[in-house]
Amino acid sequence: MPKGPDLRAAVNASSMARAAEVHDAASLTNLLTDLENTARSKGHVTAFEVEPGMAAIRTLYASDDAELMRRTHDFGDRMAKLSASLDPLPPTDVPNPAVPR
Repeated sequence: MPKGPDLRAAVNASSMARAAEVHDAASLTNLLTDLENTARSKGHVTAFEVEPGMAAIRTLYASDDAELMRRTHDFGDRMAKLSASLDPLPPTDVPNPAVPR
């Protein structure tokens, strides 16, 4: 099966840019809500929505381990629930009709 593009660099760049927008709890809340709304409008959750949120949480709460753990858990759980409620991504194991079996 052919590999898709390696999106790690793009996800990382997006994460760093979005995390830089966060300066306090209010801006973090706004970013996380924006990321959730983006996923909802696309109809699925990807790393482009999850990783920037996690990076922003890590940046804002780097010196508070308890809050860091609570916030990352809450956001991860929120996005997992959203993902489960949306239409799933198309399966990647669909046989290619052009390839003989």
